[in-house]
Amino acid sequence: YQRQFNAGAPEHVRQGLQRHARGNTLFHNRGGAEFDDVTIDAAVNMGRWAWGSQFVDINNDGWEDLVVANGFITAPDEGDL
Repeated sequence: YQRQFNAGAPEHVRQGLQRHARGNTLFHNRGGAEFDDVTIDAAVNMGRWAWGSQFVDINNDGWEDLVVANGFITAPDEGDL
């Protein structure tokens, strides 16, 4: 979690809040009924509380992109808000 999040709170309070945000899971369909967990490789596990998600072709390349809206800073760069 980000050091900026609730910075005035004691560490145990901040850690307690983190446990409520278990993260995301992303599966890759291998075909049929077989899926691989690619959560860590895709770096999507620490999404925190997400408000919604949608597949949409953002860059018009013919492939659907996954867009997730959340309310927390999830990277060292605050520009991801």
